[in-house]
Amino acid sequence: MALTRKYLTSLGLTDAQIEGIIEGHEETVEGLKGQIKKAEDAAAETAALKKELEGYRNGKDWKAEYEGVKKEFDAYKADVAGKEQTAKVKAAYKALLKEEKIDDRLHDMILKGTSLEGMKLNSDGTLEGADALKEAIRKDYASFKVATRDEGAKVGTPPAGGGETRTKAEIMAIKDTTERQKAIAENLDLFQ
Repeated sequence: MALTRKYLTSLGLTDAQIEGIIEGHEETVEGLKGQIKKAEDAAAETAALKKELEGYRNGKDWKAEYEGVKKEFDAYKADVAGKEQTAKVKAAYKALLKEEKIDDRLHDMILKGTSLEGMKLNSDGTLEGADALKEAIRKDYASFKVATRDEGAKVGTPPAGGGETRTKAEIMAIKDTTERQKAIAENLDLFQ
């Protein structure tokens, strides 16, 4: 039996009571409609997910995909390891250049023109066949060698400004014009 105004009137209820019952009934019905809508949406989503899962189970070769990703990762690891090894070889070669006193500013340029293929590192981080490489560096890059000499200051020509210091008043007090001009020239900073 449906809950209608006619039915409620037949029960002997007043109009205010009937209105209250109808409003409460409408709220209940609207709430149930909302729950039904949510349940229908969830059922549709579940059906879509089940269909997608079946597609994965039936059509995808997971092992082949795994092998492909693993192969890419292994290639990446090998590339990184190769770059690290090349960086270590470059550093060891630069150390040889420095040891042979080749100008530091030219190390990168020399490395660009040097084939590092076949160069291997010893366990201590030095290059295998370092003596032969040093000899080649001496021969090929002799003109890039930095010339250094350890020499003291020449005694016959001491550094300038080593004489006595005078004040402006002392210089102006010198009677001999030639001497005074010489002293002014030596202490120009006092007369500016």
